Amino acid sequence: MGEFVHESVKVNGSVGHLESNLLHFTCSSLSEHLRTMDGYTTLAAQELVERGKSLGMSRLLFDPPWTFFRTYILQRGFLDGAEGLSIAYMAALYNFVKYSKARHMSPGRKV
Repeated sequence: MGEFVHESVKVNGSVGHLESNLLHFTCSSLSEHLRTMDGYTTLAAQELVERGKSLGMSRLLFDPPWTFFRTYILQRGFLDGAEGLSIAYMAALYNFVKYSKARHMSPGRKV
């Protein structure tokens, strides 16, 4: 048994490979995923506001495209075809919605 360290994961013991794909379905439809994302973005936005994080326009302008690029290109989502494109888009949308909600929730916000 050896020790394998990868990023922040440390394994004491044997490391192997799955012989087949591991399918992980958290939502049964896009509609369900959007409803779930709505709830999570609200919680994330509340946390940002509570922690007093910077919520400038640059977050809305730059974080979503960066998230898309990181997910689709750097993490090779393009290899997963349409599903990879959808995941990258949804990740970017998540960030946009999270920061939009946080800006809206911020104290002293001018309407």
